[in-house]
Amino acid sequence: MNTITERLIKDLEKIRDSLLTPWQKLDAIRTFIQPCLTYALRACPVTRLSLQNYRRKLVDVLRSICNLPKRSTAAYFFSDKSVGGLGLQDPFDERHIQKVVQTVKILSSKDPFILNIAHGQLKSVVYRCLHRDPTEQEIDEFLSGSSEGDLKNHSRANNSQTLWSCCRISAKALNVKITNAITEPTLSANNTTSTNAKSVASYLHRQCLEKHANKLKSLPDQGKVARCLQTSKFPSTNSWCYDGTGIRFCDWRFIHRARTNTLPTNDVKTRFSNNNSPTCRKCHSDANTETLPHIICHCLPNMPSITSRHDQILKRITNTIHRGSYAVDQIVPGAPGNNRPDLVVTDGNKVTIIDVTCPFENDADALVVAAERKENKYNYLIDHFRSLNLQAKVFGFVVGPLGGWYPGNERALDELYVSKRYRTLFRKLCCADSIKGSRNIYVEHLTGVPQY
Repeated sequence: MNTITERLIKDLEKIRDSLLTPWQKLDAIRTFIQPCLTYALRACPVTRLSLQNYRRKLVDVLRSICNLPKRSTAAYFFSDKSVGGLGLQDPFDERHIQKVVQTVKILSSKDPFILNIAHGQLKSVVYRCLHRDPTEQEIDEFLSGSSEGDLKNHSRANNSQTLWSCCRISAKALNVKITNAITEPTLSANNTTSTNAKSVASYLHRQCLEKHANKLKSLPDQGKVARCLQTSKFPSTNSWCYDGTGIRFCDWRFIHRARTNTLPTNDVKTRFSNNNSPTCRKCHSDANTETLPHIICHCLPNMPSITSRHDQILKRITNTIHRGSYAVDQIVPGAPGNNRPDLVVTDGNKVTIIDVTCPFENDADALVVAAERKENKYNYLIDHFRSLNLQAKVFGFVVGPLGGWYPGNERALDELYVSKRYRTLFRKLCCADSIKGSRNIYVEHLTGVPQY
């Protein structure tokens, strides 16, 4: 095992130093390195020291690829992509997963000979712990890592390191319960169950990804964006991390640090040095702290670039319109007030009003609140068009500056008759445009040099 992990460490270094694009490097790790580790954990004795060395190198390489500092949380790499994580396997979790997988597959074998041997060995191990014949419930509790009742006497000192005792340790580490071990092994965790032996590995992997995602979301600072991204049901918020669609290398170096709030803004730097002022370097106002949301969404000197990011997304939407006529950023004739919705599409007796906004992904309800604010702002136009015998609908079209996608955008796309096939690419491009615009705003804020 030590030799294998040493080879994997060398392979990680070669991938890091290669001329592959960053997303290709991550794909190489998923495709070639992780399966090698999985095989090694199934076929060889596992030493914690070798896994520690491998995991340390893996995290270092991932930080290098994603341009993240050492203080960035490792949970970002092992979290589910639904919260903006990279979705990689934690080697410590993988060790426990493979032990449980091997146990369940043996206990689910279709070969009566193998099954009889497995049941006999399992009952023998539990017998040595209880000093009596175990019930099926006690066998389940043993494999699940319970220390209640007579099972508290179990320890490695009293039992050889069998597959069953290793499974007990792993199930406890993964917080997984095993039931019906003798008849039909069933796993349960977080109010979910799995009875299919063939899918037990993917089931446990999902549980571990969710565990790291919850850890990432629990962080008050580095988990803010993750808490917001979890509200999106579409992979567009993180698809560029897998195929690089619409993303530039400079955007890649920016986005990972932006999502974990590890960019060197004045607000962040004051946490590590008393010599820095948190005041915005452009506003020069004590009321404006230079946080990332302030820079890319609220700083008045940056408003031309912020508007340019907004207009790029609006242009994407107008390019999808192939029916009726539309007006961009114009006052609605005859309507009360001077509000100028971004887009008014007229198709027969149907009117679709869309207003684009890019609120910072500051917490779980940030995108929802922004959409409701836009819809409430222009709801009065529904009555105006009704007086003209036209049916009107108002939508807030929300794309976060760090690539967040509001699920309610789909309703606006339905009204514009955007095909299901094109929507996947459309979401990716909108999210990539938003990230590109935010990076340009940030660099221009720090350097004073306009970005294009």
